[in-house]
Amino acid sequence: MPTDAPATISLALFRRSNDPNVPRSYHFGVVVSRGAPHGLVDLYEIDNPGSGWELQHAVMGSARGQVMLEDLRTLVGCIVVGAAEGMSVREVGEFISQYGPSPREDDWLVPGKNEWTCASWALRVVADLNSTELLQPTISVGLDKLYYLTYRAGFSFQDGELGAVKDGVRTAMLGDVLS
Repeated sequence: MPTDAPATISLALFRRSNDPNVPRSYHFGVVVSRGAPHGLVDLYEIDNPGSGWELQHAVMGSARGQVMLEDLRTLVGCIVVGAAEGMSVREVGEFISQYGPSPREDDWLVPGKNEWTCASWALRVVADLNSTELLQPTISVGLDKLYYLTYRAGFSFQDGELGAVKDGVRTAMLGDVLS
């Protein structure tokens, strides 16, 4: 596939724990790929190891390098948000690189938590990309609803009730999550 093919943007959900006594919760990241989210991809995420939020990107040229999505054992699934029309994987990476790990003054916060999280960061990136009107199809729901439906999709991914598995990665389209 040509390197200038439109980038596909997905929200990735990862299990926080395998312990059945721990309530299900998910770590959010943004996957940028050429086509379906599998194989070598760029993974953008933040994490808070206890000393504050840090970028944990796994992209070409970074210390971690790109990742094989199907090798990430805590991956629950990916929700394909859409294609960034007119933007390559590299160009989307440049767009995402403008986002630091910390919130801006007016940033959206996860409902009920009122604190900065990996979900806040990932959904901010996707919402801002959506506002460029290059993301197709455009997202027509607010961030509160997108968060809630994405979080619920994690349960459905884990229970095998949502999406299809391709090359070891369970994937669903955003339209399936919104319906």
